[in-house]
Amino acid sequence: MKYIELGKRIQKLRKDKKMTQKQVAEAIGISASTLCGYESEDKLPPYPTLLKLAKLYGVSTDYLIGLSTDNTLDVSDLNDDEINALRTMIDVLRKKKK
Repeated sequence: MKYIELGKRIQKLRKDKKMTQKQVAEAIGISASTLCGYESEDKLPPYPTLLKLAKLYGVSTDYLIGLSTDNTLDVSDLNDDEINALRTMIDVLRKKKK
């Protein structure tokens, strides 16, 4: 996978979730203009903000900053039954692609 800068990755994840900058900003407790600065790479988010973005988008901070290309889902707040349901859905989607 080609390296994607932090701002572009944050923006792509936001658009994938079909959220506006205002919605994301409100969800993580920053201003929309600050988020805009992160997405345009005029500013770098502090670590606590990176953690909030990672949690909101369900990815690791390593993924956000480009240390990992694995776009994994954060299932830490789900119970075993919910995780198993997700596994089943993933299997169905993979079979559908074949």
